[in-house]
Amino acid sequence: MRPRLGEVLHFSEDPTIAVFHPHVAVAARQAEEYVWAVDDGRAPDYWFPRQCPRAMAWAAPSTSASDRERIIGPGGGERVHAIEYRGVQRFLRVGA
Repeated sequence: MRPRLGEVLHFSEDPTIAVFHPHVAVAARQAEEYVWAVDDGRAPDYWFPRQCPRAMAWAAPSTSASDRERIIGPGGGERVHAIEYRGVQRFLRVGA
């Protein structure tokens, strides 16, 4: 899922959340309360469960054709996502 232009999304593994209440995160560097949300460019980073080991790469305007082919693969589009085999079952359960 990706937000439309001007929208932001909050991703969570908790399907019972009905209202997002701002809070200060444990690792926060600021004292203000926030609800963490992401835009279209960062949304794919959150398509996986929090503890799912993963790697991602995507093409930028400055990406060379040879790097795109080497890292993403021929015909692979703009992004590639990989998860460790040990995370596959958790990934499949969360997505169900």
